[in-house]
Amino acid sequence: MRRFIITGSILGLIGCAPAPVIEAHVPPPTPDLAWVDQSALLAAFDGRIDLTDLPNYADPYIPLWITPARFGTNPVSDTGATLGRVLFYDTALSVDESRSCASCHQQAHAFGDPARGSIGGGGRTARQSMRLVNLAYRAPSVADDDALTRFWDNRAETPEMQAIMPLLDPIEHGFSTGLAPLIARLEGIAYYAPLFTAAFGDAEITEARIAAALAQFSNSIISFDSAFDEGRGSAVSQSADFATFSAAENAGKRLFLFGSTGRRGGPPGVACADCHAAPEFASVDMAGHNGITGVIGDRDGSDLSVMRAPSLRDLVAPDGSLNGPFMHDGSLRTLGAVLRHYRTADEPGRFDDASDFRATLHPQLRGGLRLTRTDASNIEAFLRTLTGRALYTDEKWSDPFGE
Repeated sequence: MRRFIITGSILGLIGCAPAPVIEAHVPPPTPDLAWVDQSALLAAFDGRIDLTDLPNYADPYIPLWITPARFGTNPVSDTGATLGRVLFYDTALSVDESRSCASCHQQAHAFGDPARGSIGGGGRTARQSMRLVNLAYRAPSVADDDALTRFWDNRAETPEMQAIMPLLDPIEHGFSTGLAPLIARLEGIAYYAPLFTAAFGDAEITEARIAAALAQFSNSIISFDSAFDEGRGSAVSQSADFATFSAAENAGKRLFLFGSTGRRGGPPGVACADCHAAPEFASVDMAGHNGITGVIGDRDGSDLSVMRAPSLRDLVAPDGSLNGPFMHDGSLRTLGAVLRHYRTADEPGRFDDASDFRATLHPQLRGGLRLTRTDASNIEAFLRTLTGRALYTDEKWSDPFGE
């Protein structure tokens, strides 16, 4: 993985499905693939996928200040991520062939879903679909095992488990009795033989290989070409004011990064970064929930198990529109609403058990955050600097079926 300093303008709950059996697969270095018969692949994708000219997934440019990615035993390869891309967009991966992974994780919305609850083959999911941005990038303080966990409640211990669980979910992709029918279906699709051969050395299709490829593609989706990264590239540290930022953006950055004592005697902050560590802006720990306890589709529900958030990068699209709704229950539609929530995050909801709510609330939110309207406005201005560009347009993450 190439690492550099950017300068200037360079820039749903699992049901009763069987637990997935995931083996460790470390794909080999990308070989000379001229020997692979890819005639079916070239015909199916009209030349959009060519095994002799693959996009660069394995060695992306990563700013020097970003913590190195943690992939477990399944690093990203060009061939594995290419297979994963096709699987990700293929509606063959749902029982009724009506939905793909991309139905709920849309490139135009930072690989999230603008709907509050995503619609699967079996109904509506009980949680909002997380954005798939920088999944493999967490702060150094996060232990290696914890850095691999996925979902709002960390129920998937590895990226590979996260890739398989939606396929087995009766509400999402619908293969609730196991993936044997899916494997048989993929074996009958001509373009998968060359893709699996390129990724794994032969055309055998297994659950573990499907999981490995989907995990590689998901882990390849990165966003590190934001205004924040441009400003950081010309600053002595992330704590210093950025010359490229407005006064409001720098004020919001200070509020986000610093605690009650401020920096070197400066104005105090509210320490958002204690939970959303910069510069990845991903969840740091699992110390408690954030005061949002709703359940989509269950007005009387209470969910105290959510203790992880997606990265705060790309909350906003390049055109300024929001990649929401926000929170696991999709209950907050604007960044202003999110920030207002944190003023009173320690107040139980109408359907929460007050004692359980307070016992499982993140300690830092007890008492709420003391934010003025100006503070909230400045933090929102800063959050908008975390939006990248290539994430939304790069063809290597786009629909290879051209639909």
